[in-house]
Amino acid sequence: MGIIVGGAVYIIVGSPVVGAMGDAMNSAEDSFTSVIILLTLLFGASPGTGIIAGFLNPFILLSLTGTSLPTLSMLLYSPLKTRKLITKYRQSEESLIKP
Repeated sequence: MGIIVGGAVYIIVGSPVVGAMGDAMNSAEDSFTSVIILLTLLFGASPGTGIIAGFLNPFILLSLTGTSLPTLSMLLYSPLKTRKLITKYRQSEESLIKP
């Protein structure tokens, strides 16, 4: 299950963005992609291990928490930040000089 989810995240996030930043942007994009794929694979493996070993094991609960929180924050922070910047720009458009 984790491998399937990791592959889907790689397909969605993994395509490199080529822009004005060049190699610096690609290396930052590659490291983000690598970290998110690793966290997603570990997050997918944690419930499987929990089913086998039982969810009352504190190490299973620790691994679920330790992988789910960073994964969700990485996946949600970027779109929310982008949306906030767009909203801020739209509000500042009203005060721009009209031609």
